[in-house]
Amino acid sequence: MTDKPEAERLDDRSSLTLSRREFVGFIGATLAASACGGLEQEQAPSAPLLAANPFSLGVASGDPLSTGVVLWTRLAPEPIAGGGMPDEPVPVIWEVSRQPDFYGIEAYGWAWADPDFAHSVHVDVDGLEPDTWYYYRFRVGAQWTSPTGRTRTFPRPGESPVRLRLATASCQNWRHGYYSAYRHLAAEEIDLVAFLGDYIYESGVQGPVRDHDGPRPKDLDGFRNRYGLYKSDPDLQAAHARCPWIFTWDDHEVKNNYADLDIPGVSVDEAKALRAAAYQAYYEHMPLRIPAPDEPADMQIYRRLQFGDLVNFHVLDGRQYRTDQPCNDDAGLACGEEKDEANTMLGAEQRAWLEGGLRASKTTWNAIVQQTVFASLNLGGGVLNPDQWDGYMVERQRLLSVFAEEGVRNVVVHTGDIHAAIFATLHRDANDFDSEVVGVECVTTSISSNGLSESRMPSDLIRRVMNNQKNIGYFDPDRRGYCVCEYTPEKFTVEYKSVSTVESREAELSVDGVFEIKRD
Repeated sequence: MTDKPEAERLDDRSSLTLSRREFVGFIGATLAASACGGLEQEQAPSAPLLAANPFSLGVASGDPLSTGVVLWTRLAPEPIAGGGMPDEPVPVIWEVSRQPDFYGIEAYGWAWADPDFAHSVHVDVDGLEPDTWYYYRFRVGAQWTSPTGRTRTFPRPGESPVRLRLATASCQNWRHGYYSAYRHLAAEEIDLVAFLGDYIYESGVQGPVRDHDGPRPKDLDGFRNRYGLYKSDPDLQAAHARCPWIFTWDDHEVKNNYADLDIPGVSVDEAKALRAAAYQAYYEHMPLRIPAPDEPADMQIYRRLQFGDLVNFHVLDGRQYRTDQPCNDDAGLACGEEKDEANTMLGAEQRAWLEGGLRASKTTWNAIVQQTVFASLNLGGGVLNPDQWDGYMVERQRLLSVFAEEGVRNVVVHTGDIHAAIFATLHRDANDFDSEVVGVECVTTSISSNGLSESRMPSDLIRRVMNNQKNIGYFDPDRRGYCVCEYTPEKFTVEYKSVSTVESREAELSVDGVFEIKRD
């Protein structure tokens, strides 16, 4: 096998013409590389004295490679009041060890927490051992030390791991409930979490269980405060500290059901400004391996990560490049526009990237990490939700044809968005459920967001209708929770797990469904 790059860098930043933002990131990355490369580490500059704990939002890690991982924190003593930091860069020391007591430091360095990026820190640590667990932490001078996080590297592309345990989660509306599901997820024996979108909700203040910090965010400060609220939750922090995550976004990180720059009642210029604020705040709060955005209204997040020769993760963006939803975005009777060849969920460039990556992949499994339901849920073509892939039928059919190609292996689509747990088979012909099965889809229910059972249609009716579709193996619109998936060289297994309530942090966990698929 010819080894391919483990993860694709999203653009070529080799130019030495750097903006101030790039310069700050470049200095931090250079110091990180020096520390991991065994060179003598420059001492961090003195940090200002801070009156309160700056690590109120915990720590996180993400986008692991075989020799590195991105470490994240944000300094925010007052996370829902602008952060509470001085308007100056602050040096932050980071440390990586194989031991939870940090006896023996494997890598260390320092990076600037820049006020231009809400004093967030993204450290792309390199030079680590493949397929290895580590602990990490941050310090501000001798005054403050962060909680400890746990992370890991992936096996090398040519190595053959015996398994990967993946949790999937999505849709965590603060107002609708507590993150009791994360209390249980943080205790799971897992290697990785894939978050499938709707990390925050852009809605107003009052909720049935908890209240938001303020009105609907409309600018960068508003989005920063909203992320500060969500990330202050102790159960979410515990889940982030458990293992590395990979992320994609959906719509509520900006505005419900937005498509590219199409936001009802908002001009294109206003939509671009809103998206820029939302995207920058997203970058500031996620451990993403992407450059600090100079033009945050256009921020590429689709990317690929490889876990040995077992799984290729193709992480998609189904919002930024899509055309407007057909049929006026009204869920109901199909109008014919869903069959328009011009409709696209991914845009031509991202679709070609996905198709090429699937054809080139040599791993046993190909995991597509994305937002909206891919399988046909359109009741034979009569009813559809145009925000899902049912509204983009031609593009979906094109991808299903790629899934069916001789060299494309064992496709599993991981999906969130719909606040229901679904297991579905994917067919060569999307609406002919007797045609060849070319993949499966695991739709993860929401962590806390209200489900379909809270909609206008009774849940019993929804359940009966969906379970009568031949491609649907499991459908539950009532429960909140997450999935735990296990990839091995022989099979893929998914467990659908739910909590007894989201009205309290205390909840019981149950396993509601288990499905197993053997590899081709």
